[in-house]
Amino acid sequence: LEIKTEDLDKTKKNLSEKILPEKVSYNDFKYMIGPGDVLNLNLYGAPEFSGKYNVLNDGYVNLPIIGNIKLVDMSIEEANIYLEKKYSKDLLLPSLHLNLFELRPFNFSIIGEVAKPGSYIIHDSESTIYPTLVDGIQKAGGIIPSADLENVSIIRNFRSKGISSKIIANVNLIALLEEGDQSQNISLNHGDIIKINKSDNLTEKQYKLAKANLSPSRILVSVVGEVLRPVDIDIRSGST
Repeated sequence: LEIKTEDLDKTKKNLSEKILPEKVSYNDFKYMIGPGDVLNLNLYGAPEFSGKYNVLNDGYVNLPIIGNIKLVDMSIEEANIYLEKKYSKDLLLPSLHLNLFELRPFNFSIIGEVAKPGSYIIHDSESTIYPTLVDGIQKAGGIIPSADLENVSIIRNFRSKGISSKIIANVNLIALLEEGDQSQNISLNHGDIIKINKSDNLTEKQYKLAKANLSPSRILVSVVGEVLRPVDIDIRSGST
């Protein structure tokens, strides 16, 4: 992945440059806890208080012993460390393990060369498996033939030490489809923007790969002009 950083808050540009590295990895930006998530807390020092706890609309979680704690915009790792410090005031052994039990409805946007660009929500209350780039493209009806599979952009907002910023990753889907390179199939995060860029010079390889599972299985074609029955017809993708 080719990663670039760009500061969103112009008034904090100088401070941001001191905090953020020039080159970052998508793996450095973990899933951020938000309203609607369900957290699973294992409290080893007091197992009777272990259980599942909801993140409320205001970002707070009502936890045993320590009460309402704000965990919104923290990663799971950050929340673990933060809660251990909080529990250390009341427990002799404040060891705990926090993990996601259920994801909140997952929202993202996709624009460019796809069948149905727009904003989407993925409801998956039975799993904590994060949707991936391929899932997002398929949700939008798949790519169209003019899509540049070697240049797909993902724009992600994040906060680092209180600074709002974004990263832009350029992904090569041909490497994924041709070589099975799963590192290109990035796990999405809430609020991601997927941009499928347009290719001005569509190669034969790109055309063939565009008929993989990234494209819709069926398409709508309008037949007009000097035919017996002008009509919109639903046909299999790849038909002649």
